[in-house]
Amino acid sequence: MGEARPSPQEQYWESEVFPAWSAKLTFSPGSMPYEQFRQTVNTTAEAQRHRYTGLITRDPAIGYVTSFTRTIYPRKKYPVTRPEDCAAGMARLAESFGTAVEDDNVAPDSYRIPIGLYIGQDDDSYDRPPDHNVVDIQHTLASRGLLSTATLAEVFTVRFTENGTANYIEPVAVIIGPTHEASAVCDLAVELGQERFTLEQFPLHTAPQVQMVETTHCREPEWITDAY
Repeated sequence: MGEARPSPQEQYWESEVFPAWSAKLTFSPGSMPYEQFRQTVNTTAEAQRHRYTGLITRDPAIGYVTSFTRTIYPRKKYPVTRPEDCAAGMARLAESFGTAVEDDNVAPDSYRIPIGLYIGQDDDSYDRPPDHNVVDIQHTLASRGLLSTATLAEVFTVRFTENGTANYIEPVAVIIGPTHEASAVCDLAVELGQERFTLEQFPLHTAPQVQMVETTHCREPEWITDAY
């Protein structure tokens, strides 16, 4: 593993660069209850021993899942999944749902950062109102002259435990915009009290890449253990 690279302000540190991979499944409106989605993903994950990570969107009126975007989450705590294994796992998941894998369709020369709506990474804290909301984050982006946009989603991951599979879920604002605005959004993430987040970049002429970014708020840093 390489060393983390500090930001100019030393408010956050970027990990080494990993190959990124993403694709998605979409579901017809009103067809995928969350519990059915969760159980199907967990069953498929356990059968393959494949740890799914990604982002889900839901119908705000009824809470049904409308999409799942598979991404790579490069933490030292977990093995970093290779793109070819992500593709195979996603194909198997599509079979389980009786649907097809779709391209992620993120525009070239752009980035994607999910910013958590809660300060901290404590599953129990999500029973209270969030600390941030997508509307305010979008207003902040616009007030700073940024073209980036924020939409509501949830981080969804499968974890393997001694008792089988478990899930981690966290509401986030998924921010996408032109590559040159990524550093400004990393600064915003620090302002909003983020501990760690992924930075995916989709260059115009080269393969996509992903890094883990840890901030000075991070209580259990993996990449910046020697930084402070």
